[in-house]
Amino acid sequence: MKTLTTKEGGWSALFAPGYGGRLIRLRWNEFDLLRHPEREEELQEGQFVFGIPVLLPPNRIDAGTFEFQGRRYQLPLNEPQRGNHLHGLVFDREWEVRDHSASSVTLGCRVEGAAGLGVPFDVEIQYEFSGRTMIQRTTVRNEGSTPMPFGIGFHTVFRSPRRARLTAAEFRWEIERPRFLANGRKLPWGQFNPDNWFDPSGQVISCHFPMETKEIDGKPFRGALLDYGTLQIRYESGPEFRHWCLWNHDPADGFLCPEPMSWMVNAPNLPLPPEVTGFQDIAPHAAWSGVNRITVEERQ
Repeated sequence: MKTLTTKEGGWSALFAPGYGGRLIRLRWNEFDLLRHPEREEELQEGQFVFGIPVLLPPNRIDAGTFEFQGRRYQLPLNEPQRGNHLHGLVFDREWEVRDHSASSVTLGCRVEGAAGLGVPFDVEIQYEFSGRTMIQRTTVRNEGSTPMPFGIGFHTVFRSPRRARLTAAEFRWEIERPRFLANGRKLPWGQFNPDNWFDPSGQVISCHFPMETKEIDGKPFRGALLDYGTLQIRYESGPEFRHWCLWNHDPADGFLCPEPMSWMVNAPNLPLPPEVTGFQDIAPHAAWSGVNRITVEERQ
């Protein structure tokens, strides 16, 4: 497996361009923030449970198909047991290294032809390390002559913290099993609300909700707080990422995965307006951009 390493200040990061341009290990002064593979075989077998997989489009689409502006689109049925398309078109492709320095890495992937979204497109992600913050800047360009239906997300697999909270809305989206598709209905939180501090080790977590900006320590914040005792991680996203999922599969697996997404699960097929679902398009020869940040706060 070919990898790329960068070190800046307290940061060290390991990338695997051949595995979807993935950041597979992220450390702050010898502390691992992400769940990382020890062997390449683990990365092959657990495509979505190590590092930061890039999902374009994110999560599930019913039957892999939807209609947009009078045209029907068909994505691969790569979750055949549930009849869904899952996690997009770039997570398993070879990416190229477009720039590399001690403080910055830029990776990119150009997808030729229709590839299920009707147009060729290019996705580029820059990781910049400065002080206690890693900034992830994402740009997606429609290189075709027709609009590109668009959604993107990140399956960010943190090591499980002692406790966590997210600036979640006052409701969650209902997810219907066994196919794990959103239906557009709102549900109350009930016993578990990630807007309050919770212990991930005590429960199986799988939920989907709109993200809001709230006052945290007297400042506006939009994202997740992960408390590791001597360290606290602030995982912050811009308003481009309207909806998040939160998942840990099984507490014994030792990870917590907060997933910022620009659209809801199955957004193109939901009976809700785009301003709610986050479904959007990129105009011909235009671009979309979004920002996420990981900031480390040390505690005595």
